[in-house]
Parts: sequence; C-alpha cells; structure tokens
Amino acid sequence: MENLDRMELDGVGSPEEIAAKIHELVPDMPIPVPINQIAQKLDIIQIKPLKTEGFEGGLLTQPERTNGIIFVNENSYDRRKRFTIGHELGHFLLEHHSPENGEGFLCSSDNMNRIKATEGDFPAKMEVEANRFAVELLLPKTHFKKDLRRMRHLEIEHIPQLSIKYNVSKDAVARRYVQLQDEPCAIVISQNKKFLRAYRHPEFPFVEFNMDAELPWQSCATSFAGAPGTTSEWNEVDAGVWTDVEKHSFSVIAEQTLVQNNGFRMTLLTFDDEELEDDDEY
Repeated sequence: MENLDRMELDGVGSPEEIAAKIHELVPDMPIPVPINQIAQKLDIIQIKPLKTEGFEGGLLTQPERTNGIIFVNENSYDRRKRFTIGHELGHFLLEHHSPENGEGFLCSSDNMNRIKATEGDFPAKMEVEANRFAVELLLPKTHFKKDLRRMRHLEIEHIPQLSIKYNVSKDAVARRYVQLQDEPCAIVISQNKKFLRAYRHPEFPFVEFNMDAELPWQSCATSFAGAPGTTSEWNEVDAGVWTDVEKHSFSVIAEQTLVQNNGFRMTLLTFDDEELEDDDEY
C-alpha cells in the first residue's frame, strides 16, 4: 500500500479507470482486496456503524473532499459491508458526485443494486457509477477473468465459490460473472418466485420483467424443490420463456438454479450448447 496516494488518482476518468489505477499502484494487491486499508490510505478517516434504518451505507465529507467518514449498516453481513465500503469510497473519489444536501450520501439497498439509470436522473447515475467502481475494485478484471478461464464452463455453483474467494456478496459476484463471460448469459435474482432483478451479458436478449412479477412457471427458478444451498441440474426450456425470440435464432434456453435462504434464488441462463455449436457451423 506504500504507493497508494490519492494524488495519483487526480484526473483519472471513469469509475473503472480509477479502480484500475488503484490496482496499478498496488501491483501486489492481495485477494480478497483489503478495502478498509485502501479507504484509509485514500483519506477515509473512519468507518463507523450506521444505525439509520432503511440504508446500507453513507458518506460524510466536505465539498473540497479533504477527508471522509464512511458509515456501514451494522446489521449487514460482512461481505455486504465490504461492497458498501467500496460503493461509498466510489462516491468519495468520483469528484463529480455531489450529494443533494451538500454534505454526504445515504444509500439504500436499492442504490447498491442499481445497474442503470434513466437519462437525466443524475442521483441514480451516481449510484450506478459507485457500484461500477466497487465491482471493479473488489472483483478486479484481471484476477476474475483468470478464474473464469480456470472454471471453463458456466455453472451456477461458481457464484458461491467466487463469493468466498473475493469475500463479497453473491449478488456482486453474479453481476461480474455474466459481465466478463465470453458466451452470452444472464443471472436472474428472485425471491418467493417473484422477479427482483437480472444481470445479463450485453449480447443476451433477456426479456424485461417488472419488479415483483411472477417468474415463468415453466422455469426451474419456479419449479426446483431443492433445499437452501443446493443447485438444480441444467434444465432446458423454450427460449421464449426468458428471451425476446425475435432477436435471435435459438429455440432452447439452458437454466440452472441455486437455492438460497429466505426464498431467494439465483438462476443462470444461457443458450443451449448444441445450438451454439450448430450456429457456429454456418
């Protein structure tokens, strides 16, 4: 951490570029990334418990960003807390992030899960950028892609394995997992058979569901009866169950579900391997 100096980040552009610069300055960065030490080196003077209900984290700083204090929901589990610290550090380092009250940020769990913002919604855009920074810092692309190459084939069980290795939430890993895959895929997050959100590869033509919409009854995300911690076998369903069939020529989607506690599930979607191979022949 000796070379980590906030002055070295001046003028660095996007959230991803700032996180990559931090890794460049610390070439022997350990995994899991020591997020508390990084924050301290970058002028976060305290990380304190947050007792305000309804929020995962917060940042208190000055307009000139001399230093800052990060607050983290005291009731969250450790992996979630690490992502929250990364998120709030992103707000601190991204100089164009200006809180509405002028003093700091209070961020909800919805803010931590946000992956896109509508045009002109600057508060939402700031949350998206803070998440992008946290993902790039805690799940560095170079390390993560090596893991994907080692794991070779898509499997939903990779998510908890990588969550342990990087010491971040399975949700954060799922986002990174589909983003950096070579083949189009998506991961659907659901609770009690209702849609919460989805992370998808840019080339995966996923159908947009409304929040709390019922999941397709044909899917193993709905029908698999495993206990928490178990994964389903790969299941095949008609592509129209999950995708916009007008945007591709595939007829079958392969899906695999990981059962979690409290009704939560993660479902990995990809195109059927045989159809992918057949398509490559033309």
